[in-house]
Amino acid sequence: MANETYFPNGISTDNPGDSSAATGGFVRTGVQKIINLSVGKAVASSGWILGGGATDVVTLAASKSAKTLTCPINGLNVGDKVTAVAVCGQIESAGGTVTIDMTVRKMTTVAGDNTDASLGGITQVSKTADYKVEDSVTLGTAETIALGESLYVLITATTAGSTDISLTNIAVTYTSA
Repeated sequence: MANETYFPNGISTDNPGDSSAATGGFVRTGVQKIINLSVGKAVASSGWILGGGATDVVTLAASKSAKTLTCPINGLNVGDKVTAVAVCGQIESAGGTVTIDMTVRKMTTVAGDNTDASLGGITQVSKTADYKVEDSVTLGTAETIALGESLYVLITATTAGSTDISLTNIAVTYTSA
């Protein structure tokens, strides 16, 4: 057709059922992005050990109290809508109590300073037995990523004597723009 426009991906504007020509791509819902926690940052003297090598597991040894770890949620595009975040790993309890809290947070660039706000979180995953961690938070409202915004998770954990935590990743559920 004379008025037809072709895009590099082979899609044309002549296809009335194709909305990707106007948006630059297909919208995909329920996409899960896996982010390795070894890209995170352990606060100085926090007790978290960032993995390296073949495993990239992040660990917290026994007898640590309220130790924090942050991890950026990288790879999102402006317009993506984040709906849930899960933390994955394992607790080795040995009968002692282990707790994990996770908060999804948003940094926004504003004049004068950045703002840091909580979007939701998991409160007190508390276990006294070995446990496979796959706990998630569904955000009350989907968070649409805008220019000047970034998301990260803040994990705070406590381990008793003879216990430890090994975390592997976070799983971010979102709708692509």
